[in-house]
Amino acid sequence: MVDKIADNSTQSPQALTVFFDGSCPICSKEIDFYKMRAGANELSWVDVSDEKIAIPIQTRSRDELMARFHVLSSNGELVSGGAAFAELWASLPAFKILGKFFKLPILRFLIDFGYDIFLTLRPKFQNFFHKK
Repeated sequence: MVDKIADNSTQSPQALTVFFDGSCPICSKEIDFYKMRAGANELSWVDVSDEKIAIPIQTRSRDELMARFHVLSSNGELVSGGAAFAELWASLPAFKILGKFFKLPILRFLIDFGYDIFLTLRPKFQNFFHKK
């Protein structure tokens, strides 16, 4: 899913803003992995589960951002689901080719489909991670 967000700020935007659910153990581990990669320091990382952090967009609630992975590109496109992972990957040098590959229409459909399946299974995976 892609939405265009109006940007009225005068600041120069980050390359990409990543919205993630830091209360999800699976999500946190994956985001920590990406944060350690080259180029990650050029991205803005927003843990939407932390209620002390203001959400910099008005078109999605905190709950909506926690329920599904989102990224906001510097050109104002809010992308969610598997397509958001493709955007993230394309922004990190080690994953740039993979990101471009999954931006192709048929592969974008497949990654979105796979991500939607994961979301239905995520509660079971989270229970497994919490038991350890």
